[in-house]
Amino acid sequence: MGVNRELLFNALLRKLNSFKFNVPRTLRGILNKPNYLMNNQLLLTLKPSLLVEFKKYLLFFIVLVLWAVFAPFCLNYHITKNITAFHFTSFFVLFTFFYCLWSIPKLIAIKYEIFSERILYTHGILKSLQDDIEYYRVTHYTVEKPLLLRLFGLSNIVIKTTESGDPVLTMYGIRDAYNVRDLIRDNVEQTRLAKRVVQIN
Repeated sequence: MGVNRELLFNALLRKLNSFKFNVPRTLRGILNKPNYLMNNQLLLTLKPSLLVEFKKYLLFFIVLVLWAVFAPFCLNYHITKNITAFHFTSFFVLFTFFYCLWSIPKLIAIKYEIFSERILYTHGILKSLQDDIEYYRVTHYTVEKPLLLRLFGLSNIVIKTTESGDPVLTMYGIRDAYNVRDLIRDNVEQTRLAKRVVQIN
């Protein structure tokens, strides 16, 4: 049977008051937190859609079609003695392919974890990095709907903070973005109340 944390802290406060001690504000503040804030629970995990890089995929498709159409005409056109236009265009197609392919593992490596007191942003392929976004530092949030993403029901969520290093976090290719934004906004307000943080405009 689990111990009720609120009852335990109330009993502790009554005991401290009986000794006429001044109860620290931080201890009193714990009791004002909602239960899910006390544990900093993981509420939601999001990953960007691979359709975020749809423009790159479209670029490669156009390059590939153009190469398939004009490649036969390039076989007899020599740029140098040993290099034909076919070799040059083939190299360009391969470069475009790997340029577009590189974006896929980059997107796969990205993860947004929404906790009750912070957002954890994980990214990086060879070197995995984690950025902590504390809710009480959040100042503004915006939902962006670029045309191509709108076609697939996706949006970007832009979160502005008072962080000194990187004050803006953009969550790319998020489905049902308005509900995610509302979840973040509710947690921001709850965290500010719990930590007694006041935003000064």
